[in-house]
Amino acid sequence: FYFSNMSPQVDNFNRGIWKKLEEKTRDYVVQKGELYIVTGPILKGKFKEIGKNKVDVPEYYYKILLHKETTTALAFLFSSI
Repeated sequence: FYFSNMSPQVDNFNRGIWKKLEEKTRDYVVQKGELYIVTGPILKGKFKEIGKNKVDVPEYYYKILLHKETTTALAFLFSSI
């Protein structure tokens, strides 16, 4: 399994706090204008395995929002497990 395009997440995390963060991010873009957004997993430590194929799920995910014009930033780090 490659993390180049997507990253598996535990259902409760994906449908819970991560979903809320993505909704708030869209609202922030509408409010502030163009942003650079970087999102991904932190690939460190032991992974939880999910599903019949035992896909590894990272414990932490981050999202960084950088406002292009003012160079102000917001950064988030969440534990997914």
